[in-house]
Amino acid sequence: MQSVGITPNFFKIHIIEKCRSYWNKNISHIDIDTFLDIPTMWSVGIDLCQFIDTPMHLVFQGIVKSVIEFSFDLLAKYSKKTEFKDYVFDLMDHIKLLQCGFCRMENFSKSPTSFVAGWIAENHLAISRCFPHIFSYVRKLIGYDKPGINYYDMMIQSLQCIVARLMAPVSSSKHELNNYIKCFLQRVHLFEHHSHVFASSNDYIWYKRGNFLSLLNLPDQIESFGSIRWYWEGSRERTIQFVKPFMTNMRSTSSYLQIQLNHVQQSNQLQNMFNSLNIETSNNYEL
Repeated sequence: MQSVGITPNFFKIHIIEKCRSYWNKNISHIDIDTFLDIPTMWSVGIDLCQFIDTPMHLVFQGIVKSVIEFSFDLLAKYSKKTEFKDYVFDLMDHIKLLQCGFCRMENFSKSPTSFVAGWIAENHLAISRCFPHIFSYVRKLIGYDKPGINYYDMMIQSLQCIVARLMAPVSSSKHELNNYIKCFLQRVHLFEHHSHVFASSNDYIWYKRGNFLSLLNLPDQIESFGSIRWYWEGSRERTIQFVKPFMTNMRSTSSYLQIQLNHVQQSNQLQNMFNSLNIETSNNYEL
Protein backbone atom coordinates (compact mmCIF):
# COMPACT_ATOMS: atom_id res chain seq x y z
CA MET A 1 0.00 0.00 0.00
CA GLN A 2 2.86 2.36 0.75
CA SER A 3 4.35 1.73 -2.70
CA VAL A 4 1.21 3.15 -4.36
CA GLY A 5 1.16 6.28 -2.21
CA ILE A 6 -1.02 5.26 0.74
CA THR A 7 0.68 6.41 3.92
CA PRO A 8 1.14 4.14 6.96
CA ASN A 9 -0.81 6.64 9.07
CA PHE A 10 -3.85 5.85 6.96
CA PHE A 11 -3.65 2.14 6.18
CA LYS A 12 -2.52 1.04 9.64
CA ILE A 13 -5.58 2.62 11.27
CA HIS A 14 -8.26 2.40 8.58
CA ILE A 15 -7.35 -0.92 6.95
CA ILE A 16 -5.03 -3.17 8.93
CA GLU A 17 -6.39 -2.45 12.42
CA LYS A 18 -10.00 -2.63 11.25
CA CYS A 19 -9.40 -5.93 9.47
CA ARG A 20 -7.77 -7.27 12.62
CA SER A 21 -10.70 -6.21 14.82
CA TYR A 22 -13.30 -7.66 12.43
CA TRP A 23 -11.34 -10.89 12.21
CA ASN A 24 -11.37 -11.18 16.00
CA LYS A 25 -15.16 -10.65 15.92
CA ASN A 26 -15.51 -13.50 13.38
CA ILE A 27 -16.97 -11.19 10.74
CA SER A 28 -16.95 -12.87 7.35
CA HIS A 29 -14.27 -11.62 4.97
CA ILE A 30 -16.98 -11.17 2.35
CA ASP A 31 -18.48 -8.34 4.40
CA ILE A 32 -15.27 -6.67 5.49
CA ASP A 33 -15.13 -4.25 2.58
CA THR A 34 -18.41 -2.68 3.70
CA PHE A 35 -16.77 -1.67 7.00
CA LEU A 36 -13.48 -0.36 5.61
CA ASP A 37 -12.60 3.18 4.53
CA ILE A 38 -11.41 2.27 1.05
CA PRO A 39 -8.89 4.83 -0.32
CA THR A 40 -10.41 6.99 -3.03
CA MET A 41 -7.75 6.12 -5.58
CA TRP A 42 -8.87 2.48 -5.41
CA SER A 43 -12.42 3.24 -6.44
CA VAL A 44 -12.39 6.13 -8.93
CA GLY A 45 -10.97 4.24 -11.90
CA ILE A 46 -7.55 5.90 -11.92
CA ASP A 47 -5.13 3.76 -13.89
CA LEU A 48 -1.43 3.43 -13.06
CA CYS A 49 -0.43 4.42 -16.61
CA GLN A 50 -1.74 7.93 -15.90
CA PHE A 51 1.25 8.47 -13.58
CA ILE A 52 4.28 8.42 -15.86
CA ASP A 53 7.60 7.79 -14.12
CA THR A 54 10.24 10.16 -15.48
CA PRO A 55 13.88 9.04 -15.71
CA MET A 56 15.29 12.18 -14.09
CA HIS A 57 13.54 11.56 -10.76
CA LEU A 58 13.07 7.79 -10.73
CA VAL A 59 16.25 6.40 -12.28
CA PHE A 60 18.91 9.05 -11.66
CA GLN A 61 17.90 11.18 -8.68
CA GLY A 62 16.26 8.08 -7.22
CA ILE A 63 17.97 4.75 -7.96
CA VAL A 64 21.44 5.99 -8.93
CA LYS A 65 21.60 8.33 -5.93
CA SER A 66 20.49 5.52 -3.60
CA VAL A 67 23.15 3.14 -4.92
CA ILE A 68 25.79 5.84 -4.40
CA GLU A 69 24.48 6.20 -0.85
CA PHE A 70 24.71 2.43 -0.31
CA SER A 71 28.29 2.54 -1.58
CA PHE A 72 29.29 5.24 0.89
CA ASP A 73 27.53 3.43 3.72
CA LEU A 74 29.61 0.36 2.88
CA LEU A 75 32.79 2.44 2.78
CA ALA A 76 31.90 4.14 6.07
CA LYS A 77 31.50 0.75 7.72
CA TYR A 78 35.20 0.11 7.09
CA SER A 79 36.26 3.76 7.61
CA LYS A 80 37.21 4.18 3.96
CA LYS A 81 34.81 6.91 2.83
CA THR A 82 37.26 9.83 2.86
CA GLU A 83 40.01 7.71 1.34
CA PHE A 84 37.69 6.68 -1.49
CA LYS A 85 36.77 10.31 -2.26
CA ASP A 86 40.45 11.22 -2.43
CA TYR A 87 41.25 8.12 -4.49
CA VAL A 88 38.74 8.87 -7.27
CA PHE A 89 39.01 12.68 -7.19
CA ASP A 90 41.56 12.98 -10.02
CA LEU A 91 39.68 10.47 -12.17
CA MET A 92 36.38 12.32 -11.82
CA ASP A 93 38.08 15.70 -12.21
CA HIS A 94 39.65 14.68 -15.53
CA ILE A 95 36.23 13.63 -16.83
CA LYS A 96 34.75 16.89 -15.56
CA LEU A 97 37.39 18.96 -17.37
CA LEU A 98 36.44 17.33 -20.69
CA GLN A 99 33.16 19.30 -20.45
CA CYS A 100 31.26 16.71 -22.45
CA GLY A 101 27.60 17.59 -22.91
CA PHE A 102 26.63 13.93 -22.49
CA CYS A 103 28.76 13.40 -19.37
CA ARG A 104 28.64 16.38 -17.02
CA MET A 105 30.69 14.82 -14.26
CA GLU A 106 30.96 16.47 -10.85
CA ASN A 107 33.31 15.63 -7.98
CA PHE A 108 32.08 14.15 -4.74
CA SER A 109 31.57 16.68 -1.97
CA LYS A 110 34.44 16.93 0.52
CA SER A 111 31.96 17.34 3.36
CA PRO A 112 32.19 14.40 5.82
CA THR A 113 28.39 14.25 6.06
CA SER A 114 27.47 14.40 2.37
CA PHE A 115 28.72 13.07 -0.95
CA VAL A 116 26.54 14.51 -3.77
CA ALA A 117 25.72 17.94 -2.35
CA GLY A 118 24.51 20.30 -5.07
CA TRP A 119 24.32 17.61 -7.75
CA ILE A 120 21.59 17.86 -10.37
CA ALA A 121 20.14 15.09 -12.55
CA GLU A 122 22.77 15.54 -15.28
CA ASN A 123 25.53 14.81 -12.73
CA HIS A 124 23.82 11.58 -11.70
CA LEU A 125 23.42 10.70 -15.36
CA ALA A 126 27.13 11.30 -15.92
CA ILE A 127 28.28 9.09 -13.06
CA SER A 128 25.92 6.33 -14.17
CA ARG A 129 27.97 6.15 -17.40
CA CYS A 130 31.12 5.49 -15.36
CA PHE A 131 29.66 3.51 -12.45
CA PRO A 132 31.60 0.23 -12.83
CA HIS A 133 34.91 2.01 -13.32
CA ILE A 134 34.63 4.52 -10.45
CA PHE A 135 33.08 2.17 -7.90
CA SER A 136 35.34 -0.76 -8.73
CA TYR A 137 37.77 0.91 -6.30
CA VAL A 138 35.39 0.13 -3.42
CA ARG A 139 36.44 -3.53 -3.45
CA LYS A 140 40.10 -2.54 -3.72
CA LEU A 141 39.92 -0.26 -0.67
CA ILE A 142 37.84 -2.35 1.72
CA GLY A 143 39.21 -5.75 0.69
CA TYR A 144 38.23 -8.61 -1.58
CA ASP A 145 36.80 -10.90 1.09
CA LYS A 146 34.36 -8.65 2.93
CA PRO A 147 30.76 -9.93 3.40
CA GLY A 148 28.49 -8.95 0.54
CA ILE A 149 31.23 -7.48 -1.66
CA ASN A 150 30.48 -9.86 -4.55
CA TYR A 151 26.81 -8.89 -4.45
CA TYR A 152 27.87 -5.24 -4.33
CA ASP A 153 29.76 -5.65 -7.60
CA MET A 154 26.78 -7.47 -9.12
CA MET A 155 24.49 -4.64 -8.00
CA ILE A 156 26.69 -2.06 -9.76
CA GLN A 157 26.93 -4.14 -12.94
CA SER A 158 23.21 -4.91 -13.12
CA LEU A 159 22.41 -1.22 -12.54
CA GLN A 160 24.56 -0.34 -15.54
CA CYS A 161 22.69 -2.95 -17.58
CA ILE A 162 19.21 -1.64 -16.80
CA VAL A 163 20.18 2.04 -17.26
CA ALA A 164 21.61 1.20 -20.70
CA ARG A 165 18.40 -0.57 -21.72
CA LEU A 166 15.99 1.91 -20.18
CA MET A 167 17.65 4.92 -21.84
CA ALA A 168 18.28 3.28 -25.22
CA PRO A 169 16.64 5.00 -28.24
CA VAL A 170 15.22 1.63 -29.31
CA SER A 171 13.36 -0.08 -26.48
CA SER A 172 14.23 -3.58 -25.38
CA SER A 173 11.47 -6.15 -25.14
CA LYS A 174 9.17 -6.01 -22.14
CA HIS A 175 10.30 -9.47 -21.07
CA GLU A 176 13.98 -8.53 -21.25
CA LEU A 177 13.48 -5.33 -19.24
CA ASN A 178 11.52 -7.22 -16.59
CA ASN A 179 14.31 -9.76 -16.23
CA TYR A 180 17.05 -7.14 -15.87
CA ILE A 181 15.07 -5.07 -13.37
CA LYS A 182 14.31 -8.13 -11.23
CA CYS A 183 17.95 -9.19 -11.45
CA PHE A 184 19.00 -5.76 -10.18
CA LEU A 185 16.47 -5.77 -7.33
CA GLN A 186 17.62 -9.24 -6.30
CA ARG A 187 21.25 -8.12 -6.21
CA VAL A 188 20.35 -5.06 -4.10
CA HIS A 189 18.48 -7.32 -1.68
CA LEU A 190 21.34 -9.82 -1.44
CA PHE A 191 23.91 -7.05 -0.97
CA GLU A 192 21.93 -5.54 1.89
CA HIS A 193 21.29 -8.96 3.42
CA HIS A 194 24.90 -10.17 3.36
CA SER A 195 26.81 -6.92 3.94
CA HIS A 196 24.84 -5.96 7.10
CA VAL A 197 25.39 -2.31 6.23
CA PHE A 198 21.93 -1.44 7.51
CA ALA A 199 21.84 -3.94 10.36
CA SER A 200 20.23 -1.39 12.69
CA SER A 201 17.12 -1.16 10.47
CA ASN A 202 14.26 -3.58 11.00
CA ASP A 203 13.27 -3.55 7.32
CA TYR A 204 15.29 -3.64 4.13
CA ILE A 205 16.14 -0.08 3.10
CA TRP A 206 15.59 -0.75 -0.61
CA TYR A 207 12.10 -2.13 0.06
CA LYS A 208 11.05 0.94 2.02
CA ARG A 209 11.97 3.26 -0.85
CA GLY A 210 9.33 3.53 -3.55
CA ASN A 211 11.81 4.15 -6.35
CA PHE A 212 13.07 0.56 -6.35
CA LEU A 213 9.61 -1.00 -6.58
CA SER A 214 8.56 1.60 -9.15
CA LEU A 215 11.13 0.18 -11.56
CA LEU A 216 8.75 -2.74 -12.04
CA ASN A 217 6.25 -0.34 -13.67
CA LEU A 218 8.66 0.77 -16.39
CA PRO A 219 8.35 -2.16 -18.84
CA ASP A 220 4.57 -1.58 -19.19
CA GLN A 221 5.11 2.18 -19.36
CA ILE A 222 7.75 1.87 -22.08
CA GLU A 223 5.51 -0.50 -24.03
CA SER A 224 2.77 2.17 -24.01
CA PHE A 225 4.76 5.40 -24.37
CA GLY A 226 8.13 4.40 -25.81
CA SER A 227 11.64 4.79 -24.42
CA ILE A 228 11.90 6.97 -21.32
CA ARG A 229 14.83 8.62 -23.11
CA TRP A 230 12.26 10.73 -24.97
CA TYR A 231 10.76 12.30 -21.86
CA TRP A 232 13.93 13.18 -20.03
CA GLU A 233 13.31 16.50 -18.28
CA GLY A 234 16.73 17.15 -16.74
CA SER A 235 18.32 19.30 -19.45
CA ARG A 236 16.91 22.58 -18.08
CA GLU A 237 16.88 21.65 -14.42
CA ARG A 238 19.42 24.32 -13.53
CA THR A 239 16.97 27.01 -14.71
CA ILE A 240 14.91 26.55 -11.55
CA GLN A 241 17.78 28.06 -9.56
CA PHE A 242 16.95 31.48 -11.04
CA VAL A 243 13.22 31.27 -10.31
CA LYS A 244 13.06 29.46 -6.97
CA PRO A 245 14.33 32.36 -4.77
CA PHE A 246 11.40 34.52 -5.91
CA MET A 247 8.70 31.92 -5.24
CA THR A 248 8.40 32.46 -1.52
CA ASN A 249 4.89 30.98 -1.25
CA MET A 250 2.49 28.75 -3.16
CA ARG A 251 0.22 31.49 -4.55
CA SER A 252 -0.72 30.79 -8.16
CA THR A 253 -2.76 33.86 -9.15
CA SER A 254 -1.81 35.42 -12.47
CA SER A 255 -1.03 38.79 -10.84
CA TYR A 256 1.38 37.21 -8.35
CA LEU A 257 3.15 35.20 -11.05
CA GLN A 258 3.42 38.28 -13.26
CA ILE A 259 5.08 40.25 -10.47
CA GLN A 260 7.55 37.45 -9.74
CA LEU A 261 8.42 37.00 -13.42
CA ASN A 262 9.10 40.74 -13.62
CA HIS A 263 11.43 40.40 -10.63
CA VAL A 264 13.21 37.49 -12.32
CA GLN A 265 13.67 39.48 -15.52
CA GLN A 266 14.94 42.57 -13.68
CA SER A 267 17.37 40.48 -11.68
CA ASN A 268 18.71 38.77 -14.81
CA GLN A 269 19.10 42.08 -16.62
CA LEU A 270 21.01 43.60 -13.71
CA GLN A 271 23.22 40.50 -13.52
CA ASN A 272 23.95 40.69 -17.26
CA MET A 273 24.86 44.39 -16.94
CA PHE A 274 27.10 43.64 -14.00
CA ASN A 275 28.86 40.85 -15.90
CA SER A 276 29.40 43.15 -18.90
CA LEU A 277 30.92 45.87 -16.72
CA ASN A 278 33.28 43.35 -15.17
CA ILE A 279 34.48 42.25 -18.59
CA GLU A 280 35.07 45.85 -19.74
CA THR A 281 36.87 46.74 -16.52
CA SER A 282 39.09 43.70 -16.88
CA ASN A 283 39.98 44.62 -20.48
CA ASN A 284 40.77 48.26 -19.58
CA TYR A 285 42.96 47.13 -16.73
CA GLU A 286 44.97 44.86 -19.01
CA LEU A 287 45.45 47.69 -21.53
